[in-house]
Amino acid sequence: MIARAVAPRLAGQGIAVHTMSFRYQGWNGDERAPVADVRWAVERCVQRYGDAPIVLAGHSLGGRAVVNAADAPGVIGVLGLAPWLPPDEPTAQLAGRRLLLAHGTQDRVTSPRSSFEYAVRARAEGYDVARIVLPGSGHTLLARARDWNRLVLAFSHSCLAEADSAAPPRYADVIAGAFHAAAPDGLRRVLISDGRVRV
Repeated sequence: MIARAVAPRLAGQGIAVHTMSFRYQGWNGDERAPVADVRWAVERCVQRYGDAPIVLAGHSLGGRAVVNAADAPGVIGVLGLAPWLPPDEPTAQLAGRRLLLAHGTQDRVTSPRSSFEYAVRARAEGYDVARIVLPGSGHTLLARARDWNRLVLAFSHSCLAEADSAAPPRYADVIAGAFHAAAPDGLRRVLISDGRVRV
């Protein structure tokens, strides 16, 4: 579990990590039940921590849920891991937030192409969006688990850590670079492969 792996590292920087479970399985049509659950969790965090900034991370359907709940009060960053992002998914909720989408090339459950297309569209609309590709990784995030953990650490740190805190974890430069446009579609093609970063 990624949360268990990254929590001790982030706790040392004064960043709390919480996990949640959805009440129901599935998206449930217009009800979008997982989005309501994420918003409920954010409300609990605000009650507990006040105006502390919040980063949301979710995998698969959870990735879709956190992207859709990006405009919840206090949220400054959203990380979608192998997210399920169908065509025409809304983007207006991303205003003022940073979104990073990460997908493995071997994912056969959710579409890497769809997350790429969502990122391109959102970036073209002026939102702060980046995407990272992990060649050879599938949907479960078990292949290359260490790289997935490092991405979560680096993104969380980039959004939440104080300027005078400890040096960012590995891949912090990857996160920073991914948010700088260097391609016609506004997205850098960032791949993490064989322990090296390729742009």
